[in-house]
Formats: sequence, C-alpha cells, structure tokens
Amino acid sequence: MISSAVAYLRPSLSDRLASLIQYCLWGCLIYYLYQSFHGRKAIPSFSNPYYTTITSEIGALRATLDRSLRHMDAMDTGILFLTGVAVLYWLMRIGESIVDVVVNAKWARLLPYVPVVREIVAKKTQEAEDDIRKSLLKCRTTRTTELPEAGWDADLILDRVGQWSELEKREWREGKASGAVYSGQDDLMDLIGEVYKRFSLSNPLHPDIFPFTRQMEAEVVSMVADLFNGDEQTCGCVTSGGTESIMMAMRAYREWGRAERGIITPQIIVPATAHPAFDKAAAYFKMRITKIPVNMPSGTIDLSRLIGAITPNTVAIVASCPSWPHGTLDPVQHIASIARTRRIPCHVDACLGSFVVACMESSGFDMPAFDFRVPGVTSLSCDTHKFGFAPKGTSVLLYRSPELRAYQYFTTVDWMGGMYASHSVAGSRPGGLIAATWAAMMYTGKQGYVAATKKVVNFTRELAAGIDKMPDLEVIGHGDTCVVAFRSTNPNLPTLPIGEAMGDRGWKLNLLQKPDAVHLAVTLPVANGGSRRFLDDLAEAVEQVKSDPKAYAKGTAAIYGSAKTVPKMLVESLVKKWLDVYYTA
Repeated sequence: MISSAVAYLRPSLSDRLASLIQYCLWGCLIYYLYQSFHGRKAIPSFSNPYYTTITSEIGALRATLDRSLRHMDAMDTGILFLTGVAVLYWLMRIGESIVDVVVNAKWARLLPYVPVVREIVAKKTQEAEDDIRKSLLKCRTTRTTELPEAGWDADLILDRVGQWSELEKREWREGKASGAVYSGQDDLMDLIGEVYKRFSLSNPLHPDIFPFTRQMEAEVVSMVADLFNGDEQTCGCVTSGGTESIMMAMRAYREWGRAERGIITPQIIVPATAHPAFDKAAAYFKMRITKIPVNMPSGTIDLSRLIGAITPNTVAIVASCPSWPHGTLDPVQHIASIARTRRIPCHVDACLGSFVVACMESSGFDMPAFDFRVPGVTSLSCDTHKFGFAPKGTSVLLYRSPELRAYQYFTTVDWMGGMYASHSVAGSRPGGLIAATWAAMMYTGKQGYVAATKKVVNFTRELAAGIDKMPDLEVIGHGDTCVVAFRSTNPNLPTLPIGEAMGDRGWKLNLLQKPDAVHLAVTLPVANGGSRRFLDDLAEAVEQVKSDPKAYAKGTAAIYGSAKTVPKMLVESLVKKWLDVYYTA
C-alpha cells in the first residue's frame, strides 16, 4: 500500500509543479509575442488593485523592451528571440530538476509525519525488521552477553565452537552458496590453521620483533605482482580486503592530485557496475564520484560517455576485471589508453577475479590483457582471500611504481610518542593472516591455481550457456570468468522471485537491481557440484514462479521491489536496521 501511495505522490507532485511552471512561462511568452505583433495591450485590465499594479509593472517592462529593440533590424530581433527561447528552455529544465530534487527530498522527510502514512510505514518497517531478525538470528543458540566470572574450561569452549563450526559448514559445503568460501579444501584449511596458530601473536607493526612476518608480507606482494606481470618497479602492500585496497588506492590518487596538479575537489570516474567500495572511498575522502552507465544486456561501459565525464579534476579512472554484479570484463586497454592520453591514473579492480583472471591465459583461455602489460594501468587490486584461497582478511594492492605508492602512506613525525608511519588504515595488523596467506600461496602453487581456474571458468561458461538456452531467461554480460548473472525476458515472469525460489532449494544467490537480476559467484565448492543440478533447479524455480509469482515476492525480493517506489531515505533506514540487528547478541 505504502509503495503504491508513494509511487503516486512522489513523481506526480514534482512533475505537476514543473509542468505548471513550464506551461505558465511558455504561455506568458506566447501571449506577449501575440499582443506585441498585434499592437494590443499585453495584459487585460482587472479591477483588483494587485492585478492593476502587476499590469502597470509589466507594461513598463514592455515599454522598456520596445525602446531597446526599436533600433534592431529583423535579423537581430530573430536571433535575440531564438536566444531567449533557448535560455528559457534551459532555465525550465534546471528548474524542473531543482523542483524534483527539493520536492522529493521534502516529501521523503514529511511522509513519516503524516499520521496515516506514519502508521503504514511503522507497520511495514516492523514487518521488514521481523524478517531481518528471522534471517540473521535463525541459528542463535545459548546467548552470552556478560563476561563469565570464572573462565571457561578449554574443552567447553572447543565443544561450543566445534558445534557452531559444523553448523556453519553446512551452509556452504553443499556448494550452493554464491561466493563466501572459495576453496574449502580440508588439507589447506588444516595447514592455514596450523600456520596461523604459530604466528597468532605476531604484528607487522613491529618488524624488529617479527622480522619473518615482514618477510612473508613482502614475498606475498612480490608473488602477486609477478602473477599480474609487474616488473622490478611494481610494488604494493597487503590490506585487510578488497574494500581497503580500493580505498587506499583512491586515497593515493587524491593525494597525487593535490601534490601534482593542485586539485582541491578530486573526481574519480567509475563504471556504474563498479564495487561500492569506490562510493565508500569517495564518501570517506571527500571525493566526487561519477558513474558511467553500462549497456544492457552486455554490461559493457559506454566509452563515449566516459570521455565526456573527464574534467581537469579527474584523479582516477576505474575498470573492473570482472565487475561484481555481472562478471563483465571492462575494456581495460581502451580505458587505460583514454587515461594515459590525458595523464590520469587508471586503477584495475581485480579483487573478485583475483587469481582466476591472472591464470586465465596459463589455463588455455582467451583473455585480453588487463594488468601491468597494458600501458596506462597504474594500480591493481587483487583479493588473496578469494581465489588465492587465503583466509578471510587479506588483499593485495599493487602500484606500477614506488612513487605512486608513497601517496598512500600516512606519516607523522612530530608526535610526542615518536615518529609514526603506516601504509594503510590499520596500525597493528594480524601477522597470523599474513603468514597463512603466504602458506596458502606456497601450498597451492601455480599448477594448483591453474587447475582451479580451469574448473571455475569451465563451470561458469557451461552455466551461462545453459541459461541462455532457457526461453524465459537471458545472461547479462558474458559469463566467461567466475560470475553468472541472469534476468527474465518474460514480462509475466518477475526476476527477483526466481532467486527466492532458488533459495527454497538451498541456493544462496545474490539479488541485483537496476536492472533486476540474479547473480552467482562461482567458487570451487560450487564448481565441484557440477552445472546440471543448478540448471535443473533453475528450470523448476522458473516454472514455479510462473505459476504463482506473488508466492515468491518475499524476503529480499520484496525489499528490492519496494525500494523502487519508496523514497531513498526510507530504504536507507531499512538497510541500517539490518546493521543494527546484526549486533544483536
């Protein structure tokens, strides 16, 4: 109900006001011209004094214009008229945009204070919160909200976490979870656990105390740089994940823009499909972000619009390899060439593709160059905790040169505690994660990563080909690396409920928006299950949604559906509620 009401109120009021202003202005212009050409009074007389005053003022203005235009010939008058019409048109367009923004913002703020709407909003919000609680707290067992008076016995702790660990493994062991766990090999997990235990107290903030942790971190960076065809100048650092890698790269380019070009209000240009970590970087570091639309269903960026978006304040242009939503490979060579021509840094986000895209050519697949072989690529991010099979919490950010990396650093030399420097957000960092990442890479080796790449890519392509053969579905992008995204082509078959129907079959897929789509990030556990079971389940899910679409318009699908019509402020409030519920003990 609220979605329908807001969907009506929100665009209608702004459109009606903008149209009214537009019609009034055009009407005044036409009426004035008509009266001028026929030598009549511009405004009819009224007895009301307010109208008389307005009439006299407009008459005086008209007389002034007549005196000013009297000495102009027909050509000059025509040019002036056309210029006035053009200016008036653009003023109306700007006014319409302002009205739309202001009215929508005001309505979004005022709606919760309307008694009837407030009750509906409260009811719907509570229902959504109940659904969130049901989803997030479904496995909650014994609660501990206070520190125990006496410490627990080690066996009791191990028994408790052992139960929880086994329950969690059920969520991904069957190979039906999109992303999340990328390897899951028991022998590798055992090794990672043992290595982490031995370095659990190490902290690379103190390389004098933990010199081998420092060495392992440097070797991880060097090995990843080699995978992405870096040279002796290529350098980088280990971060806590893809988000931090992206944020640190954008911070480096902000500082580069200030130091090298005196840019005060830096701008970054990204495809509309770029990871939200770029939005977070823009918000944290006060940068302007410009998003370039992508073509559908190919998911490819519009390069002409990218070129048009470049300004003197542009400090970075971004390409994804592949993009998270649809798995599309952005044309890195073209984007890097555009950036290089204008002497602008170009960042490649390979966080998701990581070792898979790095090993595509070695695995026998065609793969356009996207790494440091491409002139113009100045930095690249890669998540070692994805297809590098390292434990969660590690990523590598690479730069073409140490000079660029230096802009990422933070230093202070006048602190009373001494000189301080760090390469990323964190000061102290878990050396155990660095050691475990080093161990995972050394254990898997190039042959292991090539074998994993073949399995993941072959599965992804089989899946994409199978979905393309289904009469009511189409693949977005190409589905040729490690992501398959699809949507309905049947107007009577909504896309998002298909994801909910797959959820009833144990699949944990991601729902997308703008446009609606369903996404599967392929991992080794998923690929090991074979593509046939996914395609069979998908065919059944499509038929079920066809027969009763409303039955599956629930959960996340319902939230995304409402988000299309409800003001953004209310949607953001609901998303923050999810974050609040997350911390319910």
